[in-house]
Amino acid sequence: MTPATADLPPLIGAVRGDDAAFDYAAWVDRAYGFAPFTEIFNVTGQPAASLPLFLSKDGLPIGIQLAGRPNEDHRLLGISYALEQATGWSKRRPPVQVRLAALAIELGGTCPRNGAITARLAE
Repeated sequence: MTPATADLPPLIGAVRGDDAAFDYAAWVDRAYGFAPFTEIFNVTGQPAASLPLFLSKDGLPIGIQLAGRPNEDHRLLGISYALEQATGWSKRRPPVQVRLAALAIELGGTCPRNGAITARLAE
């Protein structure tokens, strides 16, 4: 068991590739350092699963990564399923539409998934 990532995910809207000051090369370097625990399992071919079982104070998912023995994917998937059921994670439904709509308003656009929510929030 390892952390899924080395840091919390950035807040929605914190990383904007259309910003003139955006440094793509620095972002790629940061992205590789963001998930240092996953690479070894990609190389060894061991089964691994990332489970978003916790929430940060900002409501962002915090995950753990479980790894299994070679050719025991079924055990890892069974354990992963049991953990998701035991923690109630599988029943969580974050208000993503509202957050996307608020972000679209902030950025001066419309929500691509639900323009009606954007319109209501903008009024």
